[in-house]
Amino acid sequence: MISVNWVMDMTVELVGTTSVDAMTKDELVAEKEQLEQHQAELNSRIGRAKQRGEDPSALIDQNRRVSSRIKRIVEALAEDESGGVAGSGDALRTDVLTTTEAFCDLRGEWGKLISKSDIYSPFMMWEWLYAWWQFFGHNKRLRLITVRDSQNRLVGLAPMMLGFTEDNRCDRRILAFVGSGEEGPRGQYFAFVLAKEHRDSILRAIVERLRELRAEWRIIKLWRLRGDNFYHALLDVLTQYEEVGVSIERHGAAVHGHLSGSMEDFIDSVPSKTKRNYLRNQGNKLKAKYARVRHEVCDSVQQLPRFINTIHKLNIRRHEAKREDSGWASSRRQQCYEQMAKLLYERSCFRAELLWIDDKPVAGRAGIVRNETYFAYESGFAPEFAQDRVGVVALACCIGDCIRRGLTHFDWLSGHDYMQQYFGQEQTLLQLTVFHNSSPSLRYVGSDLWLRGIKQEIKKVLPWSIIKAVKRLLHGVKKR
Repeated sequence: MISVNWVMDMTVELVGTTSVDAMTKDELVAEKEQLEQHQAELNSRIGRAKQRGEDPSALIDQNRRVSSRIKRIVEALAEDESGGVAGSGDALRTDVLTTTEAFCDLRGEWGKLISKSDIYSPFMMWEWLYAWWQFFGHNKRLRLITVRDSQNRLVGLAPMMLGFTEDNRCDRRILAFVGSGEEGPRGQYFAFVLAKEHRDSILRAIVERLRELRAEWRIIKLWRLRGDNFYHALLDVLTQYEEVGVSIERHGAAVHGHLSGSMEDFIDSVPSKTKRNYLRNQGNKLKAKYARVRHEVCDSVQQLPRFINTIHKLNIRRHEAKREDSGWASSRRQQCYEQMAKLLYERSCFRAELLWIDDKPVAGRAGIVRNETYFAYESGFAPEFAQDRVGVVALACCIGDCIRRGLTHFDWLSGHDYMQQYFGQEQTLLQLTVFHNSSPSLRYVGSDLWLRGIKQEIKKVLPWSIIKAVKRLLHGVKKR
């Protein structure tokens, strides 16, 4: 186990004291890559320290210093790309769109902006959020903030809504990202979509507009953020306002990792020896045992519903075998996801595949492809074939195809233990709760934290399956 003192010494050495102004562009890029790799290691160690009940404050302090240095390097690189011209003098105009029609009309501009931004998340694409809003925005109020420059070009987006659903209850006093909460297909890595050039000025304009809307909200709940440059820049802006308070909570983690240049190189890099053997040999064992084994990839939008429905059924069957709720029983959620998949597929950003044995689908995977990254969104397998490890074979087929297509990163979007046996990096997810420093908001935040504290204690005592069963029962009583 690595010692905290060693981490601190290494961080001091990595961060250094050289001013970014005195460094060349190549030196800045090299240091940024080194710091980002070190930050990923720190995030993993912070998560493990918390799980062991250890004090992670020293690691968190080092992480903040690394983040601050990365932010300064990114700003210096952005200034170099824009010729050193400051953006604060540009006239920025913010508007708040409140209708679904206005949301729909943004499709073309949204796509252009997101292609020019450095946003990592595929869940901030118009295709994902608009489909979600169509199916789950009926009891919420749209507050989509746009930022335009002096030439009327779209340079910033904050897709927000009044209404956040948690525990089957929609609270319209919460301002949150469109697509966040416990309804519908769930995304993560939420953020504002900002043009790279003059990013800080655009971010400040959005925050100012959020403050102007403060009569409508008690709190702003920013769900499932990555601890990246956007997160730190947003914190820097928010802490400049004395009347605003911010609460930061850990909201899970996601496992991810790099893909090597070949499948064999990737298998050699897998941390678990058992998983390496499965990836290398299980496919051949399957072909030796059964008459016909084939891997099928969806190659047309017309085939997509068949693939999606089959993967849903496999997902539900896998969870039913464990007496768990897969979350895909809702027909509205399935319809929404099918629409999302169709829109993303039309932009060559969605991938669905099935593994067949003797003309029977036994495993399937679906994911989003963006920025040379495969985001693994849904998977399932037939439980009667579990001993044949068909899920591992389907995963091997998926990763192999990603490598052949030139993808460089695989993101699992969740952090279950078995995933860490394939990829060693962990991304901590964070939730920011923004509130007024006033009595009503403080009472609201206090009661919210108190209730969630009680829920956490209940989860320590009762199995999650029992908690879900009680929630479904109560929800059914409420409907009657």
